Amino acid sequence: MARRDALKSVLRLRKIREQQAEAEVAEHRRKVEAARAELQRRRAAVEEQRAPELQAMEAARLRALQLSGVRSVEMVELAREEVRKAVDELDAATQRWSSASAGRKTAERLSDRRRADAAAVALRASHKSLDELVMLLRAHRQQGEEAAE
Repeated sequence: MARRDALKSVLRLRKIREQQAEAEVAEHRRKVEAARAELQRRRAAVEEQRAPELQAMEAARLRALQLSGVRSVEMVELAREEVRKAVDELDAATQRWSSASAGRKTAERLSDRRRADAAAVALRASHKSLDELVMLLRAHRQQGEEAAE
């Protein structure tokens, strides 16, 4: 009985771990989507920047435009790196969820196997009892026939 309760506990814990891992995957999916949206936003901001007009420009203005362009590219690269990091975390979370799911399925199969084994033992016991009952009825019938003769 304690073994069966322990198996139920293991199964329940593995289900909980699977649910936690699934929630973690969902959270990381949201992070990936947010990182991708931020990357798109930053790319759109870079594209919206006006190209300088082709005219004589002061050196300071030219330098400011150059620095602004470099900063914009850096921001896009940071966003791209955040997307890569979020995707890597999502992959790791998906792997953990897969492992937790496999553990739960293993525990369920073990539980099912134990249940099937218990049912087979009960069936064998019922067949044995039925055989004993038939033998007892035959013996009783033979005694009745011998007493009638």
